[in-house]
Amino acid sequence: MNGISKSAGFTLVELLITVAILAIVVALAAPSFNDSIQRNQRIACANGLVGVLQLARSEAVRVAAPITVTATAPSGIAGGVTVYRDLDGGSDVDPDEVIRRTSSCNGPSVSVASGSIDFSYLPDGQTSLPDLLEIEICENSTSGETGRKLSVLSTGVLKSTPLTCS
Repeated sequence: MNGISKSAGFTLVELLITVAILAIVVALAAPSFNDSIQRNQRIACANGLVGVLQLARSEAVRVAAPITVTATAPSGIAGGVTVYRDLDGGSDVDPDEVIRRTSSCNGPSVSVASGSIDFSYLPDGQTSLPDLLEIEICENSTSGETGRKLSVLSTGVLKSTPLTCS
């Protein structure tokens, strides 16, 4: 040996090349992560609404009394849904009557396409809806994306189907 030892490690050039390649990979992957996040927000919103509607129906059958589902005022369904049992026969929601209150969905737009979000599930599991209730869940910033359409039939049956957002 001549007294000069070679140390093991990375040179500055190797490190810069590795960082540059990593930055390119991250830049290519970021848009797909954003799409995944938006898709997951739409799915979570749809699942939350399905869950609260199924809770209202099962509670009406369980207690053999009407359970009312209504949009949270003043922003409508976009502000969430309130499920309650009207114990005093009044037209307002008292705090002791609330079974579940949901908040707004984070991210996606929620709107009523047809029908009214103010209805009751009856003790036999059917609804007081005269017609079909359709709720659409789409992303605000994009069109052509796949959203969800929740349909509540007057029989109480709840369907969730894909929807091409406009």
